[in-house]
Amino acid sequence: MATRRRMGHDGSDGTQVGDRTSDAGYPAGRVSENVAVGQTGAAEVVRGWLHSRGHRRNLLDPAVDRIGVAVTVGAGRPYWTQVFGG
Repeated sequence: MATRRRMGHDGSDGTQVGDRTSDAGYPAGRVSENVAVGQTGAAEVVRGWLHSRGHRRNLLDPAVDRIGVAVTVGAGRPYWTQVFGG
């Protein structure tokens, strides 16, 4: 996302989070993703996700017992990603 300066749930090649986790070797099962761009700190991005129905659902999903978190900077803006598995 940061390299292409484009934030979204679908990859530049049309893949979805389940495709990408499977390609990375994560076992098949429940996966979801939260993405954001521009927030200056973790507290700000999580606040935004908590105020979004779909993102909040991902954060509070009781079926989730694994999480991957990443942040990188592209074009001077942070790009945030959370991937949830269960």
